[in-house]
Amino acid sequence: MSVEFSLWILGFFAFVMAAYGILRYRTPLNPLTIFMGYDIGLITLLSGVIAYTMLPIKTYTQEDMVKTAMISIVYLLGVSLPFFFSGSLTIKFFSFFMDFFRLRSTHIATVFSSSKFILLLFGVAGSFIALAVVGGGGLLWLTNSREAYITYRAGAGPFFALIQWFLTFAFIYYLWSNKPRGLKLLFVSGLFGIAAYFMGSKNNIIILLFIGVVYYNFYVKRLSFINFFLLMPLLLMAVFGLLFVQGSYASLLEAPLYFQDYFDTTTQFISRFDEFGFQYGQGWLSSLWFYVPRSIYPNKPYEYGIVLIHQVLFPGAAALGNTPGILLWALDYLDFGVYGVFVAGFVKGLWQKMSYEYFLMNKDSFFAFVFMMQFSLLPILTFAPLVFVIALSIGFSIFFRLVWHRKSHPTQTIAKGENRI
Repeated sequence: MSVEFSLWILGFFAFVMAAYGILRYRTPLNPLTIFMGYDIGLITLLSGVIAYTMLPIKTYTQEDMVKTAMISIVYLLGVSLPFFFSGSLTIKFFSFFMDFFRLRSTHIATVFSSSKFILLLFGVAGSFIALAVVGGGGLLWLTNSREAYITYRAGAGPFFALIQWFLTFAFIYYLWSNKPRGLKLLFVSGLFGIAAYFMGSKNNIIILLFIGVVYYNFYVKRLSFINFFLLMPLLLMAVFGLLFVQGSYASLLEAPLYFQDYFDTTTQFISRFDEFGFQYGQGWLSSLWFYVPRSIYPNKPYEYGIVLIHQVLFPGAAALGNTPGILLWALDYLDFGVYGVFVAGFVKGLWQKMSYEYFLMNKDSFFAFVFMMQFSLLPILTFAPLVFVIALSIGFSIFFRLVWHRKSHPTQTIAKGENRI
């Protein structure tokens, strides 16, 4: 089989599943269509086309590229399979999950509190200062955030993540309690996007803008198919524009080369798999190093989880904070081969389906929206695995429920507007 044919097959399956998602949910903003468009269309298919047609020197054969494309199809089929089953059992499970952690309430964050919003912004500012000091970048985070992101993030990752978490929850809280529409929504989304710019990561900017789009679709006015398919190229151009503005490429025409790493790096891994061998779960277990702060254990390795692959392909790159992109199923293949890839895809698709369909039945729930975004469409809390998402949600749920008292009137002790939270 030729590389071209394998990529055509991948594209065909992605198109069919994306269309099925639209027919099933009557909107392009569904997990199946978004997954096929972003994870398969951009990260895998476009990356594969660029790697095949534009890379002058390759360290692997065309057979290796075909194998990468075929494994991607297995992953695609694993993700798609849960969407062909109907029934309420999975929804009941997710409902029990939300009830157990007391995250189902429709009254959380419905009334805007300026004090709570300011505290969230203080959390952003405090985490940013800690990142600049602990990471060592200082004012470079303001003057050249992209360079600071690449050079000074190692060792200060928790503060980087906290900035994004506080900023994301502040944005959703503002949307949820103020319900902006039209130009106001566009303006607020732009302000939060500008704030995220100083983190040096284009992904964080895209996350906030995408939240604004999804909020508009479900709570202001549903996007028509025409508007959606006009909007997606604009968002793609925004991504390329960010790559150009941040100095990653000399021109907008070169910006699509950003996606070449994913397919290229994964194919290098597949071609040199004899240097790895199946890990039978050890690769996934090593991911638990993520939960150990380097400040507490300075000898924490830089290579764990999926970065174990970079340890072999690009020795020392992780310590410098520069690891080329790689397809998400690579770690599952490292542990259990093609079977691991299919099972991981199935679990991912199951979580996508449960969280999305639960949200459709509970649109008034703040955390139903958060979980839907995180697990169905686009992870909005970077570096946050499931246990972190739960812990953060519980923490912010308590925060949003807080009621401050004042002594201004003996018969009125609850702050105005907050007694309904």
